[in-house]
This record gives sequence, structure tokens and C-alpha cells, in this order.
Amino acid sequence: MTERIAVSILFTATLLLANANPGLAQVPLTAQESILPFPMTPRTVVNPAEAAWNAAPSGPCGTHCLKPRLDVYHRATGGEKAVVYVFHGGEGSAQMWITGEEEAALIGDLVRNNYAVVLLESTHRPNNANWFFPDPDRFDPAGLNLPGSVGVADDAYNATVNADEQLVRNVHALLGYTSTTKVYLAGFSSGAKFASAMAYSLKHDAPVLDDYYYTTPRGNTGGGLNVRAAAIYNNVAVPYYFGNSTSPLAVPKVDAYDTPTIFNYAQNDNGNPVADVEANATFVSGLGVPVEMYMTRSLALRPDRFARVVGLSFVESRDLYAALIADPAFVDVAGYVLPAAQSAPAVTALSAAKQRGVTDQLMVLQAEHHVSAENHHRTVAFFDLHL
Repeated sequence: MTERIAVSILFTATLLLANANPGLAQVPLTAQESILPFPMTPRTVVNPAEAAWNAAPSGPCGTHCLKPRLDVYHRATGGEKAVVYVFHGGEGSAQMWITGEEEAALIGDLVRNNYAVVLLESTHRPNNANWFFPDPDRFDPAGLNLPGSVGVADDAYNATVNADEQLVRNVHALLGYTSTTKVYLAGFSSGAKFASAMAYSLKHDAPVLDDYYYTTPRGNTGGGLNVRAAAIYNNVAVPYYFGNSTSPLAVPKVDAYDTPTIFNYAQNDNGNPVADVEANATFVSGLGVPVEMYMTRSLALRPDRFARVVGLSFVESRDLYAALIADPAFVDVAGYVLPAAQSAPAVTALSAAKQRGVTDQLMVLQAEHHVSAENHHRTVAFFDLHL
């Protein structure tokens, strides 16, 4: 799918006029190279939950837990059939879905298939600026959407999920979408788990639009967004955590998860073993939820593979290929990349930007923990199926 959109352009996003809505200001994006043949509009969304949440009497995570803004990158021309919210992985960024070859392929496919796309940067997060969703032994599902448990150690984690849900709703309303707009969710790694959490939270026991503020206990739970499907890349879905909980209050939350979910996972993902992902998909399917599963397997290195990297020519790709296959420590006799290839002299001699792109390609070829464009077309088809 990458080949269809590998059109390199250089664009500079200049400072735009402030949006008429003070909650959604447009901000400049520094000059960058992108494989997308269209720009994403950068915006800053004011976090309306910040003041009230940080002043909550439980003091869940110290002073200024939530930050005052959220960076958003938006692509819509009007008349799209649905909107897709995309959440990046831990220690990643929304901009990686613009400049990363494998990531941007999904954005291009979605836009060409008449979806609006919203990339959310977790600049407002208190926990390492990450879409953090805790492990089951640290997270009580009974606290999801009920963040008023004063003095409980996990209060911060439960409450930030609640605040994030309201912030996503805020973005939704400020971009002009309504509760009837068809919503899709996609994410990678921790962002994938978070997308699944939002598939539950945005749809069930949720506040109506324009009710964004953290309350203890939370009020106004009458509305829900029109969530149609979720795409998970390299992680598991939230019902897996609910299902592993001993809390009796987890059961109705498990039963309420009804969002069709597609699992895109990798053969050699060291953080999300195949057996865990497949067991999770089976668990979700057992709830009566439509599920699709696609595993990315290791791929043999080909001479032109690195020409996918923005700024790296076919000649450079073939030279790099020749250097790697010449050493059996980097590529085996069958043509498959070995882990040591990432530190090969021919790779480390590249510029920082090229080296980053080549390393990403090596990880995809090894079916490691990375977004792969191999199954993007299946994600788009899955979304279309559940319109």
C-alpha cells in the first residue's frame, strides 16, 4: 500500500489565523518532509478538563497532572463518510503518522477512501506523555469512568482515562462533528489499547457532547458517540484486561464491549506475543463481537526496499542492500534480516533521518514491534464493512 502514496513533498505549514472557536486554535508546524501528497492541518486544542481535574480533592497525581493543551493534526475536506481518530504508541508522536513511511500509508489509504483523519498527540498526558492504560494488576475496571475513588493508589490512572475520554469528545465537537458522525478508532502499541478503551468509553456510560469536565462523581452520562469499529496494531483490546480482573463489576463492562475490532499484529513482537494477541481476539470474538486478525510475518530483504524511506534513492537502497547481504551476521542465507543489521556500519553511517527510516524498515522486515503497511488495506476494508 505504501507504493500508492509514496509521493514525496516538502511543505511548510505557516502560522494560520486563529480559529473562531477559542477552544481550537491553529498552530504552525515546522517544515518537514512527508510522504503524504497532502498536508495535515495542525491545531492546538485547549484542554477544558485541566483546571477542574487538577483541582480534584483526591489530588490523584500531584500538581498539574493534566496539561493545558492537546496537539491535533486534522485532514478533512468536507463530506467524508466518517472520521478516524488515531492514537500513537508510547514514546511516539502523532507526527510519526505523517512522516513515517509505514504509518503514513494508513493515513493515505483512509483519506483516499473518503475518511476524515484526526491524529492526536498526547501532549496533555501526566504519565510520560503516553496514552497509558494500566495493566490488570494495577487497574480496577470498576474505576473506569468512576474516577472519584479518593485515596486509592490507582486513582491517577483511572482518572486520566476519564479525562482523556472527555478530551477526545471535546476535539470531536470542536471539529464540527456530532453524535451522529460515524467514528472509527485506530492505534499502535499503547495507543492501540487506548483506542480499544475509547471504543468502550466513548460509546457507553458517556457524557453528552459539551460535557467535558472532570466531576466526582461524574455527572451527565446520557450520551454516546457513534463508534463503528476499532483497529488495533500490536497490542490487545481492553476486554482482555476486563476479563482478567477479579472484580465483579468488570463483568458488565466486558459484556458491554460490542465494537467490531481488527487485530494487526506481528510474528516477532517481543512485547505482544502472538499467543496473547490471538487469545485476546478469541476472547473478544466470544463476546459476539465481529473480529478480524492479520499477522505480519517476517519478509525477505529486497534490493529496493529502502527506497521507501523518504530521501533515500533507489541507488542508495541497492547499495545498502548489497552491504547488508554481504555479511551473514546481518542477513541470513534465505535473505531474512537479523537483529544485528540495525547496527551495521552501512546503516549507522547514514544521516539521522535516513537511519531512522532504515531502522524502521528493518523492524518491519523482522516482524518486530512496529506499524506495518502490509495490512492497512484490510483495516480500511474492515472499516468500510462496518459503516
